[in-house]
Amino acid sequence: MCFNKKGNETFKFEGYEYKVSPCYLINNYGRYYLIAYIEKYGHTNNYRVDYIKNIKILEDMERIDPMTLDEFKNYKSISDYINEHIYMLGGETIEAIIELKDSYVVQYIYDWFGANSKIENDDDKLYAKVKRNINALFYWCMQYSEHITVISPQELIDRIKKTGVDITNKY
Repeated sequence: MCFNKKGNETFKFEGYEYKVSPCYLINNYGRYYLIAYIEKYGHTNNYRVDYIKNIKILEDMERIDPMTLDEFKNYKSISDYINEHIYMLGGETIEAIIELKDSYVVQYIYDWFGANSKIENDDDKLYAKVKRNINALFYWCMQYSEHITVISPQELIDRIKKTGVDITNKY
């Protein structure tokens, strides 16, 4: 389910019915998500539970052990997956280096990314190395843009620059 331009509930893709195998039900920042395997596409996706409508349980669905799926092979637990997908968005996982403008920004890094992130001090500059979902990291960087500068990867830098220009042109 989604919303149309009048704010009314509607269905994505003209009511296409998703056939999925549930893997996990998680709470992320007060919202519940179903992480489910989509056999037709051979990967998982995240769905907001409060947006799911007309659920049917199909007896012929094969049970999937999520930890056997490619998306979860690099994780020790679902907590690791959630830590990399801070906004529960799909997309590849990247490693980024972010310059922190002030020492208090270290707290933001630990609040959002946990102890798995690495803080480095080089020539009186602070850097954070984080490994996260690229789409979620993009939105995080936009949220904290006045406090950080992305050093790498170039793909993320280019996306932030383009978005900054687009925002500036709007105003």
